[in-house]
Amino acid sequence: MTASGPPSNRLLQVLDAADFDPVRPHLATIDLVREIVLGEAGAALRHVHFPQGGTVSITVSLSEGQAIEVAMPGCDSIVGGGAALADGIAASDAAVLVPGTGSALEIPAFRTITAVSIPQMMGIRRNAISLVRLRCNMLESRATAGARSKSPTRVPWKQPV
Repeated sequence: MTASGPPSNRLLQVLDAADFDPVRPHLATIDLVREIVLGEAGAALRHVHFPQGGTVSITVSLSEGQAIEVAMPGCDSIVGGGAALADGIAASDAAVLVPGTGSALEIPAFRTITAVSIPQMMGIRRNAISLVRLRCNMLESRATAGARSKSPTRVPWKQPV
């Protein structure tokens, strides 16, 4: 995070200085180290993450034990935003695929900030909800396609058990 403005995450960059000031004290700059787990399906999340560099792999496990990658958010995204706005329980696994840096925001602060009627923050909230809808549609499409195919989809960083 730079002293003069928001981090290099594009969602945070849309905030002007007056709108970013309430967010700034709650953000922590973190290293996104390869294979670090940011969320596990069915587990409570503690933070939402705003990648500034690098890429996160979002995967969903199928009932047959296979995992499929459903999204690869980067510096224009938020990780865990949809779950944070709902019940705080991750619907998918999230792990760093390509190392970089990011910002972490505790879920209570994220909920408080997005509930405030700041147009730009509401844009982030709408974007997070749109991402959840998009992921659900992608899951449905990929699960249907996967059911037709007998070949397993393998996530490169996940070792077989």
